[in-house]
Amino acid sequence: MAQTVKITLTKAGTNTDIFSLFSDIDGFLVPFETDILKATLVSGYLSSLVPDGATIIKVKCTGICLTEAEAPIQITTTTTTSTTTSTTSTTTTIPPTTTTSTSTTIALDCSLAGNIV
Repeated sequence: MAQTVKITLTKAGTNTDIFSLFSDIDGFLVPFETDILKATLVSGYLSSLVPDGATIIKVKCTGICLTEAEAPIQITTTTTTSTTTSTTSTTTTIPPTTTTSTSTTIALDCSLAGNIV
């Protein structure tokens, strides 16, 4: 099974282009996704392949620049409170709704010097 996480790259150097995504579940050894474009990550990439139990995501540039960065997965829970509508003959209670989302925001910078393979 896998979890769905929104991964956003907030700072990507001009020499970054294609990325692989790793998790701490296996010590960042095997990517759970590959060939993700920088523009996709900058706009917020929704991955449904993040392994269950992962708490940290690493993005690693695999093109010209060979830099990497990691960040924890953040869990956000939003609860909408219930309201009660009452009349003389009936009472309707609307149950609260809870939305849980997971995301990680990663800043990664890379300069051309020292990163050409």
